[in-house]
Amino acid sequence: MRFREAFDLLFSWAFLSFVFGIAVTHGAWLRTPFAPEVFGRLKDPMLLSFGTLGLGFAVHELSHRAVARSFGARAEFRASYLGLALSAILTTLTGLMFVLPGAVVIPSPVSRREAALIAAAGPASNVALVAVFLSLILHFPTVAGLGVAVNSLLAFFNSLPIRGLDGRKVYEGSRLLWAMLFGISALAAHCAMEVV
Repeated sequence: MRFREAFDLLFSWAFLSFVFGIAVTHGAWLRTPFAPEVFGRLKDPMLLSFGTLGLGFAVHELSHRAVARSFGARAEFRASYLGLALSAILTTLTGLMFVLPGAVVIPSPVSRREAALIAAAGPASNVALVAVFLSLILHFPTVAGLGVAVNSLLAFFNSLPIRGLDGRKVYEGSRLLWAMLFGISALAAHCAMEVV
């Protein structure tokens, strides 16, 4: 992994954790966003997010990258610094978490089937993380509960067949693969609601 890609990935991971902290402490953050005591309140949600939402994001993007590279394509994660800034601004203004961290860029040509498998890798990795966090739920209920919730949400949302989301590329490349991915993601989301 090149320095720029590693920096983009780690910066996006950390910044997503910061945006999660803004969402959790919304009222305090909105009143005095840069007061030292507010940063103290951000610490715990940021750490919690770093190991759950941030981990889900990083594994999701690295899964796209790994599958693309397995087909011989060049693939690198690139942060969207404008998207990250907008994420912080919109979350501050609304209290709802919006995330636009960046994406894996694949300048090499790939077939429609390969594009579908590359796209499916992201949500599938989040479903796998749901299983990992479920196995930890008895020992670490807070962390594992959030891990189950955010990764099931990432899997389900990204499997929707909407332009710009992974689900659309999967749907265009293989309806059967999309149906399986969507069904598993919906099941993971349902299980998350039961557990959390």
